[in-house]
Amino acid sequence: MKIARVFVTAYPGKSIGDIHDVFSPENHPGSLLGGTIKECEVADDFDMSIMKAVVAEDHSVTFESDSAKVAAKAVAAKTAQITERYNDMNTDVFAEMENLFKTKNPESAQAYHETWKLMKAKPVLFFESGLKAHKAIGSFTAGAALDTVQKVEDYADACLAAAETYGVWRMERIKQFQDEKDAILAG
Repeated sequence: MKIARVFVTAYPGKSIGDIHDVFSPENHPGSLLGGTIKECEVADDFDMSIMKAVVAEDHSVTFESDSAKVAAKAVAAKTAQITERYNDMNTDVFAEMENLFKTKNPESAQAYHETWKLMKAKPVLFFESGLKAHKAIGSFTAGAALDTVQKVEDYADACLAAAETYGVWRMERIKQFQDEKDAILAG
């Protein structure tokens, strides 16, 4: 058994029937507001977040489930699950973004993507710049020189192909989250 402490008389900021706390008898925190709060035995699985106390004129207390609290708890639980799934999705997306673009910054990733497009469209701007492959991709090893027009084009092609694959995967991962969210809301 546990003990629930309930306001049985009015107290500033509290209403009659408000449940103050619930605890195990061995963890009794001590008496509190004698005559204002009544201690009542409750089951070990008593959940004050969904229960309300009904106080009779003689200060006897009964408990009943509060449908508004039950609904609020269900919404809070679903919200927590959705937030967890969303955070999982973000972790996955950012890990893949970092793997491809070698950055955790979305703006830098976008800048890489735009640069690869420019490298593909105008390789002559890049081949004499002393650039090197920032990662192993396609036939390139990390640090390989991009010292010909063909190497710049080939590197850009490999990076853009990887970006396309990432883009498709990212949208699939977002859809997975949406499906998980819909299932949580429907459950």
